[in-house]
Amino acid sequence: MTVHVGIYQQALENTIYVSTYNSINYSTNTFKNYKIKENERFDFLIIFEEIYKEFQHNLGCCCIYLGERFDNEYAKECIEFGKAFEFKNIEILNFYGHQYLQAVFNANYKLKESESIWLAEIDGTLIWQKVNGKSKIIFWSPFLPTTKANFHRFQVALDVHKHPNVMFCHPEIKVDYSLTRKYMPKTRVIFCQRFSNLNTALVKARLLANDPEVSNFDFVNVLTFDVSVWYTEKEILSFNEFKELPCQKLVKIVKQENAVYFKINRGKTTDFISLPNYSRFSLIVTFDINQIYTFTFEDLPECDVNLETEISYLNFLNKGNNELHPHEISKKYEFLSKNILSDDTSINAIGISFGAVSCYAAVNRKNGIESIALDNIGQRHLASYVSYDEVNPKCGQIVFDRMRHCANSSVYDLKHFVGKDYDRLKINKTWTFHVVPLEENNFHIQFQSCGKTASKYSEEIVAELFKTIKQKAEENKGRECNAIAITYPYEFNERQIKGIYTAALLGGWKSVHLLPEPFASVFAYSIETPLLSLSTIIVIDVGGGSLKICVLRVVDEEIRILSYSSTVDVSGKVFDEILVKYFEEKLNSVYGIIVNQSKKYKLLSECQRVKENLSFEIEASIDVDDFDVSQDAQIRIKRSEFEDLISVHLFDMKRIIKDIVFKSKADKIDNVLYVGGGCRIPAIKALLKEIFNTSEHFCHSQPVEVNAIGAAYYAYFLNLSTRKIRDAGLHNTAVSNIRQFMLEQPSFIKHVFKNYKF
Repeated sequence: MTVHVGIYQQALENTIYVSTYNSINYSTNTFKNYKIKENERFDFLIIFEEIYKEFQHNLGCCCIYLGERFDNEYAKECIEFGKAFEFKNIEILNFYGHQYLQAVFNANYKLKESESIWLAEIDGTLIWQKVNGKSKIIFWSPFLPTTKANFHRFQVALDVHKHPNVMFCHPEIKVDYSLTRKYMPKTRVIFCQRFSNLNTALVKARLLANDPEVSNFDFVNVLTFDVSVWYTEKEILSFNEFKELPCQKLVKIVKQENAVYFKINRGKTTDFISLPNYSRFSLIVTFDINQIYTFTFEDLPECDVNLETEISYLNFLNKGNNELHPHEISKKYEFLSKNILSDDTSINAIGISFGAVSCYAAVNRKNGIESIALDNIGQRHLASYVSYDEVNPKCGQIVFDRMRHCANSSVYDLKHFVGKDYDRLKINKTWTFHVVPLEENNFHIQFQSCGKTASKYSEEIVAELFKTIKQKAEENKGRECNAIAITYPYEFNERQIKGIYTAALLGGWKSVHLLPEPFASVFAYSIETPLLSLSTIIVIDVGGGSLKICVLRVVDEEIRILSYSSTVDVSGKVFDEILVKYFEEKLNSVYGIIVNQSKKYKLLSECQRVKENLSFEIEASIDVDDFDVSQDAQIRIKRSEFEDLISVHLFDMKRIIKDIVFKSKADKIDNVLYVGGGCRIPAIKALLKEIFNTSEHFCHSQPVEVNAIGAAYYAYFLNLSTRKIRDAGLHNTAVSNIRQFMLEQPSFIKHVFKNYKF
């Protein structure tokens, strides 16, 4: 026999009720009631001692519900007591979990996978959806289904989320059924009966025990309040209400004079935590499944840099760590509506494709989304090169063109570095800069600056690219731009994503939204291309630094990734190196020219030009006098010769594509989307048409700009959706809840509204 225990306090009653569930005879029994004084902090040791005395070694799982009456120490004490008395598992049921169980368990309503329900309580409406076997909160609105105005405000939710089969309502809510039938014709309204809290606590205890009779009612625990942590009168990190549990965040601190404590605000309560006896330390704040927080401190070694500089850098680093939650970024996105674009140029929609070789940016103009010139010579791409040969850093093609003279002052391959641990770097002996390891697996990039040795974090260097793009975007838009959407490779881990985010902040952007590259590609094509529901799409991204292949499925306008692969063995850079080797051998064998280090960058530039020209011409050439002025000749290469040179890599590409399609378990591929400059190579086009001979192929006129365009569409959609919320009638008094209004939408990254000013 195993006995599970539910402990609860009825709202507005000064009694704690304890009941049990016997797993052998499936019986529920009242164990005992305990009278308490108003606002009394009851000693749970008494309850656990009496339960243990009665059942001893037959105890299973226990759940406690006391509404919002727990403070942190009280909750921790209750859990520790329960564990001491040999409960196999013990949890505290929070208010949102209690509401959910009251609704679905009382009605015996069992959600199907992906199904959602609406739960209208006195203080607002929650949308729960079943995901991977558990229900989770995906949306919150401060409005109730009671008036026409409120239903109008619900329209944003109805546009994004499918009409629910059921809406559970608090019995005191006066639902207007005529409006419900008009706006939600397929939805059934069920009023929740206010039954004993005992049932919810005991149901949760049985869920902890994996009781199959109640398994369908399982749910994801979330924070029931906003949390902020303060240090020296500044907020250093925060957790939003509805954040999934457990969760944790990290900040690095340099102790400042006169600072004595941290302050943590949890909803309406405030606690103070003493500082450790360290001058530099990391702080990890963790919330466990019961909303119990802990502060963990780790001593950090002394740093050589200036104190002011270190504090400034840590401020940016902490901002990136704690406003962005990449581990929570949904892998499911909604199709952007095909009619989202208008001539509203008051909206600043800016998208960046951060590439290994080049960056691209797109903005919204009167005629739609357009790429913009980023280089001072009018080119749309900004070469991902940064030089520190002068006081003011330079970016782009000018740096690449001057590599023969300023190589030791230049840094490149930046996408390779950002956010990585030192031990994950693959050191390239041809780099003209050095990578210097630091404590905690960090590193600096070391280079020459104005005749002196200097070093920076990779995020600081990438920030120069984002700063340049910001300047060009503002010139194009004619006004200040602060919000940006940036793409990142789907395989990037949390630290790498945070690295991009931190670099964008250092570059002057105030609100940063991040989007995985495959989704940006689909967004760019889906606006103008009829990608149908239930279709399977493959994105082939042959970029400058890697080949990325992603198979996605569109189900009810929701995009899901089925399989993904990335390799650096097939890329524009690899093709460039093949051409460099080809022309080096020709220059040496035919003309006796040995290409020295200063001329290698010129040869690389010429090979890139040849590669691009061979996509449109059957033959291209380089001038020999660029490498020896005494010899006037040309070295030609035919397209067929180039295709022979890269044939091994094309074979690898074919193998990788077939492997990733097999892993996706897709019956067929309906659409093939071309992304990246490599997709313009005729041999690659022919290869893709051979593999996918029954699929529809789409190639943008400028495939290198696709991800930037998709990110700009995404940024426009975010701005437009935010405006819809404002137009719905929310006032400044509700600003603290606006972020929650869109918090868990699958098509949004959760920190989107963090810095938006209403």
